[in-house]
Amino acid sequence: MQPRFLTDSGPDLAPPADPRPAGAGAPPKRRRHRVQPIVADAKLLARLLGVGVRSIRTWASAGKLPAPVPLGSRVVWPIHEIRAWHDAGAPDRETWELLKKRKWKGAP
Repeated sequence: MQPRFLTDSGPDLAPPADPRPAGAGAPPKRRRHRVQPIVADAKLLARLLGVGVRSIRTWASAGKLPAPVPLGSRVVWPIHEIRAWHDAGAPDRETWELLKKRKWKGAP
């Protein structure tokens, strides 16, 4: 079974049904939409992949994950790249970089 973030485009943002009868009481509360993250730190990436943070650190240093991106003092991974990496079969970093170059150059 794949983690939910890999299969769904996002959470269901439909508001719950209002139990009050139509036209009664105060106006409905404003809906709060959850913003989808575009990057993941080691903690979030561990949750998304279903492993521990130590595994993420070990895999990153061993070259088994895509290259992280420094963002200020943080190290993060773009979510779209993690999804694409997973869909490609989770290759090692060197193979992943070659696959990315091939995709962008349009080579077969």
